[in-house]
Amino acid sequence: MYQWIRRGAAGMLAAAALLWGLNLWYGASLPDRYYVSQGEDLVLTQRAVVAVEESSDQQAVMSSTRPQNQTLSLFGIMPIKTVAVQECEDLTVIPSGEAFGVKMFSQGAVVVGFSPVVTAQGTVEPYSGCDIQEGDIICKVNQKEVSRNEEISYLIRQSGGEPLEITLQREDGEHTVTLTPALSSADGTYKSGLWIRDSAAGIGTITFINGETGTFAGLGHPITDPDTGTILPVESGEVCPVTIHSITKGAVGEPGELDGVFSSNIPMGNILVNNQCGVYGTLTGLDLDGVEPVELGYKQEVEAGPATILCALTDQEPQEYDIEICSVSMNGEDDTRNLVIKVTDPDLLDKTGGIVQGMSGTPILQNGKLVGAVTHVFVNDPTMGYGIFAETMMEYMEEIALETE
Repeated sequence: MYQWIRRGAAGMLAAAALLWGLNLWYGASLPDRYYVSQGEDLVLTQRAVVAVEESSDQQAVMSSTRPQNQTLSLFGIMPIKTVAVQECEDLTVIPSGEAFGVKMFSQGAVVVGFSPVVTAQGTVEPYSGCDIQEGDIICKVNQKEVSRNEEISYLIRQSGGEPLEITLQREDGEHTVTLTPALSSADGTYKSGLWIRDSAAGIGTITFINGETGTFAGLGHPITDPDTGTILPVESGEVCPVTIHSITKGAVGEPGELDGVFSSNIPMGNILVNNQCGVYGTLTGLDLDGVEPVELGYKQEVEAGPATILCALTDQEPQEYDIEICSVSMNGEDDTRNLVIKVTDPDLLDKTGGIVQGMSGTPILQNGKLVGAVTHVFVNDPTMGYGIFAETMMEYMEEIALETE
């Protein structure tokens, strides 16, 4: 009898420890804010987690402009945490899957490297001791705003060897340093020893279009400097049509690529913002007659299981291909890696080997809704990759709309 009591007590303690562990894990892994459609309750794909109102006198219908607090609880018994839930009108967008070209100039020039200057007195490093770092963005020289390599080079050449005040932008804010150019014995001009870049170009995929405003979201990750990884702030940018002429298949350790060229110098739109969750802008000359929009799925609706991606591998219309959503992380540190996906479609695997460069931004559809976009490929397994929630991209698009009104 005593042994049965001990075993029962041990079992209860183990169950309590398990419940407590689950409670802590859900508290850390679930986000603090959710959106729901009008008239809908918050329902999570984690069946063990139930959302309940904090008090019985709370309004049944939430305000579309003010979020309401709800408590997430484990099995409706053990409170996990309080979250903000905001009711919104149903959002519909047009999933694209079309490849597009990017031409972009940054607000300032990115420092991508350093090179000593050979002078008549020997080799010098004008940048030494100036606290200039790779990835810094030069935005002013002697209080004059600059955005092009040519502007900065001209001011350095015209310095006459006098110290220059250089204003830099980096993650922790703005910094001002003093650099004294050196006279190069090679060509008789003053040089800083800095290697800088002010533009970027490439190919990606448009994720979705707002048919009412003509705005679009694409890539799902930022355009960065290839040497430093710095996100390039947009001064001006164009969306250009491209022609995909071939596909380099992905293999283990060697990501594939959509090989294409810009097919016209006439832009089809403008890039307004480049941030950690994609590029956003406007498109012109859209013909959306007969194109059916789909609902945008909220992050709590996305679940592990079958899904599709929509992409154009040639100049034909985008096609749907089967994938599997392997896992969903709703509260990760990197918003561009909330989904782990695996390509399962034999046709797509035959054509590309899986996910290739240029497919960033490819729409992910599940249960008839746009739920995400492809962002990265696994280098060691091209059949797998990461994705971002479509909800996250829509949030950034709405912020841009408010800024441009």
